[in-house]
Parts: sequence; structure tokens; C-alpha cells
Amino acid sequence: MRYFTSMKIKRSLFIEKIKIKKTLFMKSIDYKFTLINVFPQPCPQS
Repeated sequence: MRYFTSMKIKRSLFIEKIKIKKTLFMKSIDYKFTLINVFPQPCPQS
């Protein structure tokens, strides 16, 4: 039983990490787009 509990905890932590990474990623994308919109560049770097 102990093993399964630890697995569950690990899995939930993993899911939380993915969620956090996703939100951070989306935020950074939003930030970049905002920067591009606010300061239009002649040749935006991809």
C-alpha cells in the first residue's frame, strides 16, 4: 500500500509540475507577443 501511495503522490506532483510549466510557457508567449506588438521590429527573430 505504501508503494501505491508514493506513486500517487509522485504522479500528482508530476501533473502539477506540467501544469506550472504550461502556464509559465503560455505566460512567456503572451509576454513575447505583447513585446512584439508594443515594439514592432523590422525582422522579428523566431
